[in-house]
Amino acid sequence: MSGTGKKRVRKEDVPAIDECEAGSWECTVCTYRNRFEAFKCEMCDTRKGTSTRKPRLNENVVQMQKVVQNFVVQQQEKAASR
Repeated sequence: MSGTGKKRVRKEDVPAIDECEAGSWECTVCTYRNRFEAFKCEMCDTRKGTSTRKPRLNENVVQMQKVVQNFVVQQQEKAASR
């Protein structure tokens, strides 16, 4: 069993999010890390500090995600047919 076990990572070995990206905040809807100064999420326009409110989906973000997903599927199909 030498070399096949997983290395255990201690919690103190992993830097906290604040240490990685000091001054940023995570969107409660899309989990994007925004700059501290941002009043709303740069990706989905959700306002900062809306964790108690039910988030509304931004239709532009949903549409863009569909476009990207379709593109990825098409690229995978092209690669598989080669």
